[in-house]
Amino acid sequence: MSGILDIEFTLENRFNRLGYYYSQNRIKGHAFHYTKPTKESLKKGFDILSKRENQKGEVGSWREGRVFGTYLHTMFRCNTTAYSPMS
Repeated sequence: MSGILDIEFTLENRFNRLGYYYSQNRIKGHAFHYTKPTKESLKKGFDILSKRENQKGEVGSWREGRVFGTYLHTMFRCNTTAYSPMS
């Protein structure tokens, strides 16, 4: 939306993503968005978000250099097994 990442979206009248999702590396979070990435933007993404673990989903994360953007809203306390403890 800010133009930092080279991605285009369309604004829908209804929610495009709503509810809980899992990333490919089993991180759980939620999403609630009215935007939908264009087909060209989906090709640029790298992480699949799905409603259930190990289920077919759709790209929901993008990266360019050191900038990362995702539809997934997550909290560390909900994903304690996905992160190693700090030493």
